[in-house]
Amino acid sequence: MERSGGGPTQPVGRVAYFNQGGKYSFSNFTTQIRVKNPKELDSEYLWRCLNYFYISGRTETLQKQTTGIRNLLFSEYKNLEIPLPPIREQKRIVKKIEGLFAKIDEAKKLNAEVANELKALSASILDKAFKGEI
Repeated sequence: MERSGGGPTQPVGRVAYFNQGGKYSFSNFTTQIRVKNPKELDSEYLWRCLNYFYISGRTETLQKQTTGIRNLLFSEYKNLEIPLPPIREQKRIVKKIEGLFAKIDEAKKLNAEVANELKALSASILDKAFKGEI
C-alpha cells in the first residue's frame, strides 16, 4: 500500500496485490499488509475492499500534505471499517468481481477493435472520395 507520495491530483492509498512465494521489496513510501488469519479474511477480498476505498476517494480525507507530498494518516486508515461476511461469501464476492472485470476487459478489447476498424473505414472512404470514386 502506498503511504506517501502522490501529488496534486494523485492521492495516496493505492494498493497492489502480490501472491506469496516471491521476493518483494518495499520502500519507505509503501507498507506491506498481511492477513493474519486467512480462515477469517480472504486476502484478495481485503485487497478489493482497500482498492475500492482508494478509487471511491475515501482515502483523500485520510491524508495530509507537506511540501507537495501527500502522506496517509495510517492510524486513521487502519480504523476503516471493512464489511466482513463469512469467508465463503468473501470468496464468492471476489469470484463475482473477477468475472465482471473479465467482461469489462473483453468489452474494452472489442471497443478498441471497433475503433481501429472505424478508423480504417474512415480512411478508406476519404481515399475513395478524393480519388473521385464516390
